[in-house]
Amino acid sequence: MLDSAVTPIYALDSSARVLFANWAQAELLGTTPDALLGRALGELVALMGTALPNPEAYSSRISALLEDKECASQTLVEYRTDRRLYFKEISQPIRRPDGSWLGRLFLYVDATREKEIDQAKNEFISIASHELRTPMTSIKGSLDLLLGGFAGDVNEESRELLVIAQNGCERLIRLINDVLDISKIEAKRMQLRLAPISLFDCVQRSTRTIKTYAESFQVKLAIDCASPPPDVMGDRDRLDQVITNLLGNAVK
Repeated sequence: MLDSAVTPIYALDSSARVLFANWAQAELLGTTPDALLGRALGELVALMGTALPNPEAYSSRISALLEDKECASQTLVEYRTDRRLYFKEISQPIRRPDGSWLGRLFLYVDATREKEIDQAKNEFISIASHELRTPMTSIKGSLDLLLGGFAGDVNEESRELLVIAQNGCERLIRLINDVLDISKIEAKRMQLRLAPISLFDCVQRSTRTIKTYAESFQVKLAIDCASPPPDVMGDRDRLDQVITNLLGNAVK
């Protein structure tokens, strides 16, 4: 059953030598199952050659798994042939009928299509978010100028409408930034600029940002702090974003 599976499968014994390999695994390496039997892990990795982006890291990870006789593992493996492939590697310990440890089974499920869809989704989110953020920033800037009296005095009724538009604009910008951040986190591209920051200042800024929005729900915000807390190491912009989101959710 394993031998005829379309999914590449191989097993290593306690000495890190090939105990079993099916045809799908052998064909991926350009050889036969019999030719793989008894091969050491190093030889197996050598057969994979440049198809592995980092052969040393792959070999080290497999060796570490062989040291663990209990846990199951799952990870995404990149494999480059004439095109870039992705496999979901699933590993399980193998035991003899008497329960003693024999080795590990490695099964590779093709996840290329899934990865390509995920990358396309992230690219779309990034492009769409940037395209939305640019006009929203311009709209917010124009509203700020109008509220500041750039085009002349603003009566109370007009000011109220402009403030509503400004708040809605700020909420959309925050939402766009949140979507971009999620995309960065999923792609492991999120970068934090760590520096000493004042928590009290962060709370003040976030409170000012959300104040008008809170008032639209008849909620009044106030800071009650006997003494400012000590500075902490963090990313000021991210912390402002988190506190603002928490306040916005609390106001609702």
